[in-house]
Amino acid sequence: MSVNRPPTLELGTSLKHRYTIVAVVGQGGLGTVYQVRDAQSPVQVAFALKETFDLSEGARQQFESEARWLEKLNHPNIPRVREYFQWHDRLYLVMDFISGENLELKLIRNRQRPLPELDVLRWIQPICDALAYLHTQNPPIIHRDVKPANIIVAPNGRPALVDLGIAKELNEGDTRTATFIRKAGTEGYAPPEQYAGKGTTGAHSDIYSLGATMYHLLTGQVPASAVERAALDNQLIAPRKLNPMLLPEVEAIIMRALAIRPSDRFASMREMGAAVGEVIRIASTSPFASPATTGPMISGPLLPFNGARPTPPGNNSLPAGNGGPPPELAPTMLRPSPTPPQMAAPPMPTPNSQPRRGSRNAIERPRDRRSSSSSGTSQNYQSLSASSSLPPASSSPATSQPRFSQAPPPPKRARPFPWATIAVVIAIVLLFAGIYVGTHDFWPQLLGLH
Repeated sequence: MSVNRPPTLELGTSLKHRYTIVAVVGQGGLGTVYQVRDAQSPVQVAFALKETFDLSEGARQQFESEARWLEKLNHPNIPRVREYFQWHDRLYLVMDFISGENLELKLIRNRQRPLPELDVLRWIQPICDALAYLHTQNPPIIHRDVKPANIIVAPNGRPALVDLGIAKELNEGDTRTATFIRKAGTEGYAPPEQYAGKGTTGAHSDIYSLGATMYHLLTGQVPASAVERAALDNQLIAPRKLNPMLLPEVEAIIMRALAIRPSDRFASMREMGAAVGEVIRIASTSPFASPATTGPMISGPLLPFNGARPTPPGNNSLPAGNGGPPPELAPTMLRPSPTPPQMAAPPMPTPNSQPRRGSRNAIERPRDRRSSSSSGTSQNYQSLSASSSLPPASSSPATSQPRFSQAPPPPKRARPFPWATIAVVIAIVLLFAGIYVGTHDFWPQLLGLH
């Protein structure tokens, strides 16, 4: 039946002189969700106001029935329904307002890439508990539209299951599978029994939808619809083929929840939640779990999936292509090295206080670090410090020797050429030659004058 959707309420409109419209949260074919402020609330807390357009007799009876059992629910991961009323020929439902981002928007913001595995498991486990709470009501309540868009993660990391608009009570012997049920659910998340003419929805239906939700969050792809899988024999692609970094235990949970036959799925939502909790314990204690992922979940920007696991802690070897420093050198490179204090020069020793060899007061000569044996790590560290203009790490005080600053020696002057010495030598030679010539008949013999 087609419904003429009336215009939405303007901002600032007051309903029952109590609820003031603050913002429009979302719109659908049969209603609108507003964010309102309650004038009678002692604290400034926002509420969600769900508006229903269809005022037919059947829609009114269903609305009042749903409002009564929704008002009885009390679970930390399900918004609390405060009241319901009729105003200006429209039906309204007031419930807690969940601020945050739903998982479908997180996928869009992450460019449809897989979300972190441990984060997804920590979001899914409380949702398992919330659905188990609904399934154990008397009579049981089936959500029938579990999907990423209906799971909101608050800023503190707590997930909430929202949009119980098509949820229904599962009465004994209820086999309604008419048009109302066939329209329920979303393609890719709805189980095959919600499409079949003789199928019966139950707790196993929400198990299938939650498994499809995990499949989408951890692979980035919506699984094939139940109709395609059942009627066209379309095989479901294993999650680890789309995301090889998934744990095998996580893939086993997803594949069991997405079984075509309800008897092949988990027996209850409690059992599925226990399996998810066990995988969380395994993932938190695995060698690939970093300290940041084992602590409380912190909401923040999501990083794209790069298809590589981090290096396990304790492995000091660097993988090929990783240009970072060795793990044992990283803390030294990250913290600034303190400036070494200037040490005063030692006093000059007096003649009466010359240190003797072997004396305790003798100043030892500083050791030459270049001559000392060093490991390969120290050599790499010295070369790394020289290339990065960082001072080398100082040794411990117990083993280091004091290094005193000394004035540089004066430059050597060039020696002048010894002209005076050469002149003296020549004069001596000439003197002895003159004496020799004067005391002998040197010239007559030389000229042959005898």
